[in-house]
Parts: sequence; C-alpha cells; structure tokens
Amino acid sequence: MAKQSRYEKDYWSKPENKARKKRNARNTYLRHKEKILRRSREARLVRDYGISIEDYEEMLAEQNGVCLICGSKPGTKRSKRLHVDHCHTTGRVRGLLCQKCNHMLGLAGDNPEVLRIAASYLENV
Repeated sequence: MAKQSRYEKDYWSKPENKARKKRNARNTYLRHKEKILRRSREARLVRDYGISIEDYEEMLAEQNGVCLICGSKPGTKRSKRLHVDHCHTTGRVRGLLCQKCNHMLGLAGDNPEVLRIAASYLENV
C-alpha cells in the first residue's frame, strides 16, 4: 500500500471525512452486495473444499435440493443453505447436509460406530 502524504493523513483524520468514507464504502457494498457475497462464497468453496459453485449446484440438483440425511430443504428452520460435508482426513467431499446433520456428524467425530450406538440408545429408551 502506498504511503499516505501528510495532506491525506490530515484529511482522513477529520471526523466528517471519516464518516463520508465509511458511508461511501457502505453504499458501494450495498450496490454490489450480491456479487460480493457470491465471489466470497465461491472463493470459500474452492479454498476449503476444492469445488466451484457450479459443482455445489450440481451436487444440490443430484440430491433433489435436500439434505442427504434428514431430507430437509434449505431455507427451512433447519438450515438456510446446505453445508458441504467432507472427510476431515482425506478432504473428500461426501455430499450436502443441513446444519444440524453436519454438526451431528462432526460431534460424533465422523465415527459410524458412535452413531450406531446413539441410534441403538434412542431406539431402546
């Protein structure tokens, strides 16, 4: 970043100019909000899971737009958007889950035996 001149430091130190800069930044964000959020989401999908938005949307279509475990649709009380479920060891993407189902697997340590024991417990109580 370029070094600020003395004039710029004086200019931006004034409260009215700080407020104007903040207001302009907010207005710019609001005008381009959808584009900014889409780019941010796409960057996160690529960085964290190695998939594009197109890959996500293709998986969503293959799952008929519902969670692979409970069958809930995004936009309901369970989850605003389906989360990418992946193996923490290999990084392989397994599917799309609602927030609660994704947390359930994570809390069980992705261990099927723990989930079988929990299911047996629930069935016998």
